[in-house]
Amino acid sequence: MFRMISKANAIRVLSCVMATDGVISEEEKGKLAEIGDGLEVEMTDAFREEISDFCILLAAKTNMDTEGTAVKDKLDKILSERTDDVENGIMPRHLLWNMLVIAGIDGEYSDSERVLIHHTAEVLGVEKNVLSEMEMMLKSAEASEKELDILRVSTKPYVEVRPYVDEAEERLKRIAEAAKALIQDDVVREIRDEGEREEPVDRSNFFADAGNKISDTASTVGGAVGGAVSGAASWVSSGVTGLLKKK
Repeated sequence: MFRMISKANAIRVLSCVMATDGVISEEEKGKLAEIGDGLEVEMTDAFREEISDFCILLAAKTNMDTEGTAVKDKLDKILSERTDDVENGIMPRHLLWNMLVIAGIDGEYSDSERVLIHHTAEVLGVEKNVLSEMEMMLKSAEASEKELDILRVSTKPYVEVRPYVDEAEERLKRIAEAAKALIQDDVVREIRDEGEREEPVDRSNFFADAGNKISDTASTVGGAVGGAVSGAASWVSSGVTGLLKKK
């Protein structure tokens, strides 16, 4: 079975994450728009309205659903629709990374968000240790960003602060590179599994195309590891830009 889902459905999955705690924050809305742009999803007015209504309806159902099944049922339906279209699809690890980004953008990774993301990983066949590694990467990135926030307002001479700034920014760079490698490993797995199918799909450019899309859209959370934007994942507030930029 193909493991990719369409980019449009990826946006719908991210909407499920936004709605699962019953509150849709402005930070989540902004990050969803950034990820949509980074994935080059055609965010028409009609699609934006659909997603907005989708989020509102799911959030309302969540607030009335003590068992937490409303969002999960909708999510399972979306995840059941797979695609082999490289240009318009997204790999499981890439999707999970962006789910974690949305979950953490408001500063809280809630239990309901965690349950939903772990369920998605199970459905899409992503190993538990891989998801745990992603969670640890984002947690480390947030800690480094908080450190940078403190350093930015320090009253000490910059010459004293600069080594600590450089160290924190270097940590963020290593996290970005590790995250990109982890996501790209999913592409390798897809190519390997392709050989086991009776009627393989022509994927002569699969690795190059998918690898470039990862470079363009693998977004990290928080401020310094801030945003999926068209063309690159931009580490906005720290000024460390283009770490995942397509070469």
